[in-house]
Amino acid sequence: MGESGFFLSDLERNPLPDSFDVSIARAEDARPTADGIRRLAGVSDIIYGQKWVDNLVGALRVLWGVTGAVAGLVLVGASLIVSNTIKLSVFARRKEIEIMKLVGAADGFILFPFVIEGLVIGLVGAAMATALVTAGYVGLAAWAQSAASFVCIVSDPARLKPAALGMIVFGAVVGLTGSAISVRRYLRV
Repeated sequence: MGESGFFLSDLERNPLPDSFDVSIARAEDARPTADGIRRLAGVSDIIYGQKWVDNLVGALRVLWGVTGAVAGLVLVGASLIVSNTIKLSVFARRKEIEIMKLVGAADGFILFPFVIEGLVIGLVGAAMATALVTAGYVGLAAWAQSAASFVCIVSDPARLKPAALGMIVFGAVVGLTGSAISVRRYLRV
């Protein structure tokens, strides 16, 4: 409107609101954003529920830590299960493996079926777990959305599909890794 304030003289009152609502994408950004806004000229007060935000950020950090620990335990547990399954398979076929070694079969030729077995075990287990988790999540999300409509819950299939595929790939990698470790360790003839 320029320096003259030509249009401002025609106004009876200030058309701008006394307050502004600011939204942020991450709860961790609340304090730095509030501090930045507090330093702006003309800002007299900022209300953003500092204690609530700090509690939320703390709870989210704890949840991420617990999630990481559980994921680590699941990874170790799944690797041990696949490893023991392959160990039992190697033990059950020890005579055939010994005969194959005696006739000159290469180690890769002997090991390959066990590694593929571990991969299949990981894929099937991850696919079954993904189906159960996805069904449970969809049901829980529908219930939570009806119980607390103000909570934003991801229920878009386009967003859930990459997570499901990631779980299946993760299971395949765990199965492949567990079988490779197990076969190398326990396939000494």
